[in-house]
Amino acid sequence: MQPQREIERLPSAPRLRAGSLALLLVLTLGAFQGGALPPTPTSACGPGTIHTGRVRPGANIFRVEGLIEGYDTAARLIRVNGCEFHVPPSVLFDVDGDAIGELPFALAFDPVLEQQHTLIGGTVIANGRLVHGAGFCWELEADAVEILFAENVLLGPLTQVWPGDRRLVVNATSVKLNTDPRFPARLLGLGDEPVALSDLYGFEGSLVSVEGYFESGVLRATIIETAAWVPHPVHDTVIVERATWDPSKESIDVRGYVSLRPGATMLVPFVSIYTGTENPGGGCNGVLASTANVTYDPTTQLGQFRYRSPDHAHPQKPASVCAQSAGGGSDDLVVE
Repeated sequence: MQPQREIERLPSAPRLRAGSLALLLVLTLGAFQGGALPPTPTSACGPGTIHTGRVRPGANIFRVEGLIEGYDTAARLIRVNGCEFHVPPSVLFDVDGDAIGELPFALAFDPVLEQQHTLIGGTVIANGRLVHGAGFCWELEADAVEILFAENVLLGPLTQVWPGDRRLVVNATSVKLNTDPRFPARLLGLGDEPVALSDLYGFEGSLVSVEGYFESGVLRATIIETAAWVPHPVHDTVIVERATWDPSKESIDVRGYVSLRPGATMLVPFVSIYTGTENPGGGCNGVLASTANVTYDPTTQLGQFRYRSPDHAHPQKPASVCAQSAGGGSDDLVVE
């Protein structure tokens, strides 16, 4: 078992300049009613706490974003920007930016995984509140935490693919799918549909974006977004890439792609847009909203369609939309 990491105390922040301090006092006193704060006690509170004479109404919240400087697994503390905050057992870490917690504290700072690649130096974003403790002590308790490795971003054409080695090359950078279980890799095609590395054959030269961390000359990818898509063996392939609802206009905007049907030489001239979902066997259910013309997109070498409804055609946001082609293809997507 690895020894517990101790959180070191950082030196206090440098003093503000006199002009800045004067301005801060004017703004603070002008924003609140009442007299001056009582003097802050000199006795230190426990880890993950601050000591102050009083926290004014509405000021008992905090937000921090920065590099992870240290952590204490026993006390469930994380240090960032010289500040320590506590993570309750009920709070799981968001690791992919979807605002949903997935990763427990113990796994995030697992000593074996930390030896392979530490989160020290990675990024943490935390929101929370101040909880009054004993005397003048207030604990910084997180309500939501997002963590990620030190992030590197790569954008460029796909040049090579080696599925057996779980590797590809973008520009001249070697990219491998991350194998750390804390940050599982996601390989996405058009419309954010999951694809396999072998599906990238034939898409060399297309644009790829990669997010991950650089280690030993390789970019370890956590998210790879590509222009790949998996063709249907019989029908044309329909991909709804984006579907949004504008509450101010009470309208929907649907965009997507459609391929040639196997053996066909021409794209379908239009697709039908439904406010509904795709049937298990293909095709759309729900209410027909309209049709959208298909035009050739040389970037993806697919047909592209877009439907924007008239204003006030959709007073309520549809749960999902579905696009259906006369060539047999269909696809649905949740409306944002």
